[in-house]
Amino acid sequence: MLTDPPLGQGDVRPAWSPDGRWIAFLRMQVRQGRELLRISASGGAPEPLGVPAGQLQSLAWRDAERLLYVQREHGETSLWQYQSGRPPLPLGVSRFGTGGLAVAPDGKVAAIATSYTPNAIWRCPAAAGDGAVQKLLQSSRVDREPRYSPTGPQFAFISTRSGTRGLWLANIDGSGARELWSSPDSEVIAFDWAPDGQRMVFERSTGGVSTICVLNLDGQVSCPVREPGSAILPSWSRDGAWLYFSTMSANTWVLCRIHPDGSERQQLSDEGFYAAVESADGTRLLLAKLGSNGLWSRDARTGEIRLLIAEFPASRPRAFTTDQSGLYYVNAENHLKYSDFSSDKTRLLHTLPGYFPPLTLSLSPDGRALLISIDEIETGDIELLSNLDQLAPR
Repeated sequence: MLTDPPLGQGDVRPAWSPDGRWIAFLRMQVRQGRELLRISASGGAPEPLGVPAGQLQSLAWRDAERLLYVQREHGETSLWQYQSGRPPLPLGVSRFGTGGLAVAPDGKVAAIATSYTPNAIWRCPAAAGDGAVQKLLQSSRVDREPRYSPTGPQFAFISTRSGTRGLWLANIDGSGARELWSSPDSEVIAFDWAPDGQRMVFERSTGGVSTICVLNLDGQVSCPVREPGSAILPSWSRDGAWLYFSTMSANTWVLCRIHPDGSERQQLSDEGFYAAVESADGTRLLLAKLGSNGLWSRDARTGEIRLLIAEFPASRPRAFTTDQSGLYYVNAENHLKYSDFSSDKTRLLHTLPGYFPPLTLSLSPDGRALLISIDEIETGDIELLSNLDQLAPR
């Protein structure tokens, strides 16, 4: 192996320099973006290139000294150039996500594959045979991860309608969408309602570092959890007394909880568990685990942890929700299933439309419907950028 990334990280997108000396690549760091590095083709220690970690996506060398890379930030995709001894140089912006990057042998022209995955929010019956899955809300921007309010006829969701990933609210039928909170320099990654329906806890990412914040519906924001690294995927306890979240330490996730006012922080596990959500009856904590498929259950009284759903995909740690008797979840084949807590029996409810499984599930207060966001088939085209020498002369 040429590289050996730490546990919880991974190396992707290798690009060989034209002179054969270097291999540039991206190192994935959970919730801290991707870091740009290079390593000698003959081996040795990887060398960070001093580019701020973020949503880096594609790499291509112009020549032995200049490297192009793509970065996505605040809903926009930018093409940048790295050259040793100089600050990173922005070359242009594309509206859609970039699917690939290639440079002509003379280093003067770049081919950029732009891609876009339409998505929408759908309503799905919670029982098999109780109707069809129906599209509820869609716009020209990203609308995803909807969650029913626990107390009112409305739901919240994450949207880029204002340019960055912010929190929005809509009526139960998808009408009347309105913004609750957004920031030009931060993005909402995940959120959960408080049981009283008057507050939300959300993961706020700024410059690749996430904090845990609480939003009142009147617009006031406080942040009870601030870490040197990232604190991710918060949820609210059923009694409203606790916020659950995970933070990275020694290359693994540490599961914690804290009161919404920031007091009495407690560590619950240091075994790589994250994405914690209490069951509807409050008797168990449902968890994903670093580097492992499966949904796990932690007994609220004894602290005992056991594997609950083996086929649960690690790439969708919040694609489940519970009622008093069991849980709904989506597997990697986009099958919506229900698992009964008392019998451990599972039954198929629906095969969902869409290209990817949804990131989240949300059960309506009356237990009759589920909200999901569905990504449709990816589309795109190829664009030529023929003025590289003008944008980035030597």
